[in-house]
Amino acid sequence: MTSSLLTRRIGSGVASLLVGLAGALVIASPASAHHPDVDGSAVCDEQTGEWVITWTVANSETDLTGTITAVTVDPVAGFTTIVVGATLPVQGDGPLTEPQRVPGSTTHASLNVTVEWLRDYRTITRDGSKKLELGGECAPPADDRQPVESEFDCETLTITLTNPLKEEATFLLTPSVGDPATGSLPAGGSTTVEFPASDGLAVEVQLADATLEQPIEITPAEWAALECDGDDDGEGGGLPETGTSTTLIAGGALSLLVLGAGLYLVARRRRITFTAG
Repeated sequence: MTSSLLTRRIGSGVASLLVGLAGALVIASPASAHHPDVDGSAVCDEQTGEWVITWTVANSETDLTGTITAVTVDPVAGFTTIVVGATLPVQGDGPLTEPQRVPGSTTHASLNVTVEWLRDYRTITRDGSKKLELGGECAPPADDRQPVESEFDCETLTITLTNPLKEEATFLLTPSVGDPATGSLPAGGSTTVEFPASDGLAVEVQLADATLEQPIEITPAEWAALECDGDDDGEGGGLPETGTSTTLIAGGALSLLVLGAGLYLVARRRRITFTAG
């Protein structure tokens, strides 16, 4: 066998091998490319103290839709879009999107999906997953305002009400002298109500479904301390220049379940509590 003939046979064999490899790559490449792109992002909703997660599942293929055959989510959630049987649109037509809310103490969340494609009479199955580290530190901002506060001088008793609930709450203030005051407060809202001050004035306070255990009162001793009836020079008046104020709510903090939420009352001068009305 001449060297030229041997060379031609070797060349022919190499060419055949290359053609075979190329054909195998052409057949295998579509199957290896198929996969679901799973992603997710989370933000803290400081109003509710919950993590809000947005999950997305996209298709790697530009010419072929897929079908979701399995979904596993942790923490467990009732999905409506990323579900078994859902069609995964081709790339460019947008991913499937699903929101999820989890408690602020949640430390991690994950999503795993399985997708099938039917290409050239072959079924191709691939998994995709995403895990998020949340940290478990989502909480609403602290609200240092007290639900009920008061102050008074010789002319006016001022009561400040703050609604600590996540829904509207009504209030009713009933003075021992004069007309009552009523209204409503939005979630987190506050208002002030004024009554003419007098010796012994007492105001019963109702906020939402809770009633202040003891009314807000200007005691004779507190009234005398203001010297509202005059001074030693007999000039009358006696109204302190700085508008002497006294906060009647003092002491510790008590809680009451009101409309499904905690109503916390912190006193400043004397311990008071709410009782269910």
